[in-house]
Amino acid sequence: MEQNADHTQTESGAEEQQLSRILQGLWDKVRRSGELITELRSQNSDLGQRASVLEREISRVKAQLSARYEAVRSLTDQLKAAGDSNNGVVLNGERDSLVAKVRELLARIDGYL
Repeated sequence: MEQNADHTQTESGAEEQQLSRILQGLWDKVRRSGELITELRSQNSDLGQRASVLEREISRVKAQLSARYEAVRSLTDQLKAAGDSNNGVVLNGERDSLVAKVRELLARIDGYL
């Protein structure tokens, strides 16, 4: 009978150790999961801030592009008006100046695109 009691205690001790190892493993996984969640939240926050910065930059560049587009339109209108007022004749100096301005503006726009 004593042998049965010793055998039962040995089995019980082994089961407790196995259960303890299983619980420790689970606890380690839970702790690591918590660390990963914290890290991912931090990364998500950083990415959200970066996205906001990039959205503001896009808005700024769009505004600049729009302003330059309007400047090109204005110069084109001026060129047409100058052509109309001179009956289709644009003085060489005026034409060269306007062509240079239009080319400069187009080069800037191309740089942003």
